[in-house]
Amino acid sequence: MSTPASDVRAAADRLHSAAIHLLRTARRVDDETGLTAARLSALSVLVFGGPTTVGRLARAEQVSAPTMSRLVRALERDGLAARAANAEDARSVVVRATSEGRRLLHAGRERRISELAGVLESLSPEEIDLVHLGIGPDGHTASLVPGDYVLEERDLRVAMTDREYEGHRRMTLTYPALAGARRILWLVLGEKTREPLAKLLAGDTSIPAGRVDNENQLLIADRDAMGA
Repeated sequence: MSTPASDVRAAADRLHSAAIHLLRTARRVDDETGLTAARLSALSVLVFGGPTTVGRLARAEQVSAPTMSRLVRALERDGLAARAANAEDARSVVVRATSEGRRLLHAGRERRISELAGVLESLSPEEIDLVHLGIGPDGHTASLVPGDYVLEERDLRVAMTDREYEGHRRMTLTYPALAGARRILWLVLGEKTREPLAKLLAGDTSIPAGRVDNENQLLIADRDAMGA
């Protein structure tokens, strides 16, 4: 798979446009939570990353510690976060998401997924201009994971995995949707992807990524992934 500079730039331009549209859709759905984007983002770190200090939370969100302190106080007032003793350092405290915070965040995530799935289902496969894919160490791509029944789905373009993967059932584009897209852009990074990348390039269908069938594919990989 060659990567001429003009192709890379064209793919990057399409990916940028797609990302902007996705962010707009997500922002519209996120408004239903009643939280500002900053509070929702901080809560997301707590829910999916676990309890942490205000300082670490500020660094993760790339804001100052005083700004994060104000955000945390607002989340506490809403009953979405709480402070607790730090088991690693008795001199400090950590912030954790409450059960209500987790419920709100997961409900928002489901709304996002449903909204995006509705958009995708309303399109014909040919209308999906660009699909950006990566590869996991186990050879999965999108949420097409090894051993799951979703790999055999032929009627739906968007489907749920049959079982949990890393703690969650996943929604994914299916092989028919990927086959109908105008272009597939693979972005493969890191040493852990070296083995599955070699299988992908060899056309090995024993991994989910190797079963993607599309005539117009562009692959970008770093040196670690290529073993160079």
